[in-house]
Amino acid sequence: MKRMLLVSLILLATIVTCGAREIIVTNTADSGTGTLRWALEMARSGDAITFDPDVFPPNNPATILVNNVLPSLTQGNLTIDASNAGVIINGSGINEPYVWGLEVISNRNNIYGLQVMNFSGAGIQVVWGSQYNMIGGDRSIGVGPLGQGNLCSGNAGPGIAIMDPGTSQNKVIGNLLGVDVTGSEPLGNGMGVFIQSGASNNTIGPDNVIAYNREHGIVVQGSTSLGNAITQNSIHSNEWGGIELLDGGNNELPPPLIKSFDRIDGAVSGIACPNGTVEIFSDSDNQGEHFEGATLADETGAFHFVVENATADQYLTATATSSTGNTSVFSQPAPGSGREAVIQDGNTFPRELVQDRSSQGAVGNQLTPGQWNGLWQPHDYDKILETEILGLGSHPARLAVNSFDSISVNWLEPEWPVSDRSDTWISALADNEISIRYGLSFWDKAGYAAGDPAPCERFTTEQDIERYLEFVRNVVTHFAGRVDSFELWNEPDVERCWQYIPIEQYIELVRRTVPLLRELAPSAEVVIGSTTPFIEDISCGGYEYLMALVGSDVVALADAIAWHVGAPSPQFDDWREVYENYPALTRMIADTAQANGFRGRFIADELNWRSTLNPHPYGGEPWAYTPITAAKYYARGTLMNLGLGFDIGFAGLSSFRETVFKTVKNLCRTLESVEAVQLAVEFNIETDGPVAYCAFRYPNGDRMLAVWTD
Repeated sequence: MKRMLLVSLILLATIVTCGAREIIVTNTADSGTGTLRWALEMARSGDAITFDPDVFPPNNPATILVNNVLPSLTQGNLTIDASNAGVIINGSGINEPYVWGLEVISNRNNIYGLQVMNFSGAGIQVVWGSQYNMIGGDRSIGVGPLGQGNLCSGNAGPGIAIMDPGTSQNKVIGNLLGVDVTGSEPLGNGMGVFIQSGASNNTIGPDNVIAYNREHGIVVQGSTSLGNAITQNSIHSNEWGGIELLDGGNNELPPPLIKSFDRIDGAVSGIACPNGTVEIFSDSDNQGEHFEGATLADETGAFHFVVENATADQYLTATATSSTGNTSVFSQPAPGSGREAVIQDGNTFPRELVQDRSSQGAVGNQLTPGQWNGLWQPHDYDKILETEILGLGSHPARLAVNSFDSISVNWLEPEWPVSDRSDTWISALADNEISIRYGLSFWDKAGYAAGDPAPCERFTTEQDIERYLEFVRNVVTHFAGRVDSFELWNEPDVERCWQYIPIEQYIELVRRTVPLLRELAPSAEVVIGSTTPFIEDISCGGYEYLMALVGSDVVALADAIAWHVGAPSPQFDDWREVYENYPALTRMIADTAQANGFRGRFIADELNWRSTLNPHPYGGEPWAYTPITAAKYYARGTLMNLGLGFDIGFAGLSSFRETVFKTVKNLCRTLESVEAVQLAVEFNIETDGPVAYCAFRYPNGDRMLAVWTD
């Protein structure tokens, strides 16, 4: 009797037609006959899994509470169709760290009408070379709350993930990602759509709503993740931004530039990639909530478009999609009712976008991305190399095995020898042609292990100097051929125990150390100075210390002189005098050094405008800015110092400071191999304050003019 009942249940749930079967889900449980798990286990290629609307009413969706990962779609040519039912697949009962809702590992599958929510991983993921899959469809087809579209919201990972080499030709259409079934209430995922690891030639759109996600709406990551088209979606209100291209994803195609528009009449013109498709959006901010239409750019990149009606929101944005299917990020939003941008009077030549270079393609920069010290500390150094250094496209890096600052020294850790892990990472930097500046800060832990730490004022005794020279000998010998530049101390002027070196002792230390460096590493650069920013009274502190150094005879022994810029701005009284007088102050430093025989380069180092995303680790610095204001100061500081003929070093950079990081990355690429030149120009810019500018020349003779106001 039990056997006959089981056969009857299977017959009720399965309809066989010409070899292909319809398998009907009749049970909301997580396992057992008639459940979704059972249907996935039963299904063969060509089958369709549907849902009994009496069990899963379209107007009152039923929930399948999943307790562990569902079977993957490995059959191929399988359809899961809930377009005429109400089906919620809920993963909130799973306590493992990354579990997806549905996983596709085959070709030509269709997934319609599901609500996939609250999983610790992706809602739906398409992986391992899967092709020609359809995730979603027309939301007007079917009586279910989503039609053929899916809802993937409330997941800790992305709503939809498309990953791995060979994963291509997949389409994501008509889905709600990060919102409820009405499309208006927030229910964010980690991100909306994540394309990475070589997934290429996939299409996101049309008609997806991608909103309120905790990170980006769409991310395309990796230099082999190419040709991923993003078209005709509603993307808005995502916390980190609408579309992001990382590490060469979609060739990091530049966005269009909207140069003129009339929002009331709906006319928009600008420049984009030649022969590409430009999509126009309106939004209340800087993403693309309302798709207004599309047009083609001509062979020069120029485009013009007229919207039939006045645009819906106050800002216009645009994306570009190249002829090879790469879609850009959103353009800068064009605010207001209209504008006509005139850049150069009398210039009738067509405008072109600056041709960007990939992160790994930029070489010869005079910009140093940041500093990494205390290499014994538990960092993910492989990630730092990939995202923080190579991701900027700026090759030099500044680091030390010891801490740069005495306040952060871990006296329990050995100072030498360097750990195998740190040694391997430094080799990885060198293998990636990263030019390394190595900080020779030394806390003499072994010399003072049995008693008190080193004295507050360093190198006042011959014994102290000799131990330092032995440390230098060990470091330079060990890293021979891997390190291009050695820096003699970090901020020797800071009056802090174990770090402060009186200027007379520092000059003597330079005199004693440079000949040893020349002997051990004849081709390595020697950097001196690295003093604190010129803050408050500029007649004392870092500026006075540095002026004494460049006025001495030892300055001629060095190859580079560095000083730390900090975060000058007129917003804080401590910085205002430096902000206004910085060019004159630094020219005095350069002139004095050269008058005393110095023939090397100058490094304006540690440009660092902090924001609420990276407060000072030791406190005591109230100057913090919004992320956008900080990014503007980074841009201004970079351009001004390069315009003065100085090389640049940054601090406070990290990819999680997205606005700052992206600004510096674009500058690193755009300003590759330039030199500052004089260029006579006149400005007609409406501003109450002064207009500043500097000009640069590329090796091929092209010139660039940078203009800003305060």
